[in-house]
Amino acid sequence: MLELGKIKKETEILGSKLREIQEGLVNLNAAVSRNENTGVQILQGDGSLILVFALSVVALLFYYKSKNSQEVAKILTQKIVDAQDTQLMNSVVKELSEKKKDKEFLSVLRKIM
Repeated sequence: MLELGKIKKETEILGSKLREIQEGLVNLNAAVSRNENTGVQILQGDGSLILVFALSVVALLFYYKSKNSQEVAKILTQKIVDAQDTQLMNSVVKELSEKKKDKEFLSVLRKIM
């Protein structure tokens, strides 16, 4: 009878310890799964990935467009020089100087000549 009481007490102690451990795990899981917004969270999730991808595509489009424009300007300048028409050259320089683009034209012209 004494041993039975002792075993019963030990099982009660083990049961209470097991219960404490299980409650601690439940509390730990609740703390981990809690979604609290702390701080600035702008670039998180799929939206930021889409935003970065879209901005990089737009930047690449602008880069290639400006590169293509420079090539067209070189070709046009070469054709103007090849034509050896001073009146055409003066009218182009005059028009570009009004639009404040004459420095770019003259730099392309120097590269060609």
